[in-house]
Amino acid sequence: ALDGAAVEERDVHFQPAHGAPVLLRLFLSPLQDESGEPTGITGCVVDVGAMRAREIVLARDEARYRGIVEGAPQLLWSVDAIGCITYVNAMSQQIYGYAPEELMGRPISILCGEEQARKDVERLALLLGGKACTGYRTIHRHKDGSPVPLVVVASRQVDATGRVTQAIGLALSVETEEE
Repeated sequence: ALDGAAVEERDVHFQPAHGAPVLLRLFLSPLQDESGEPTGITGCVVDVGAMRAREIVLARDEARYRGIVEGAPQLLWSVDAIGCITYVNAMSQQIYGYAPEELMGRPISILCGEEQARKDVERLALLLGGKACTGYRTIHRHKDGSPVPLVVVASRQVDATGRVTQAIGLALSVETEEE
């Protein structure tokens, strides 16, 4: 910290005489006289052990949930309030023939014809307005053009102010019923 750097930050492990080791974060800053010569160091010490432990647990939990979502045998998805895809899991490849990154940011109409897109967007508007969506049947299109009959279950998400931010759900690929 005496090399002229404004603030130096570093983590150190400290072993007290009695008790468990502690992870500390040091914030060090040089003190200088009027001519700029170093005269000392000022600093602050923060116990970050509990914070680091929470970060480790959070990373582990995030990896577990990501594995569940990405490995789910159903299509999991989210769309924003105007019907653009904000997330699909890896099942999009099997169900639609599109990799998730090919669908991100695209309108849901990429997955169905104009008429079906109109119906799906109307249903999305009802969902975002508060109407439940359980068992909505739709027919989308595979990348190769073949029909993909689906049953959709969805809900809306709101932020802390109550503003609707997105719809999330799952879609199950189903066989069409015989007439």
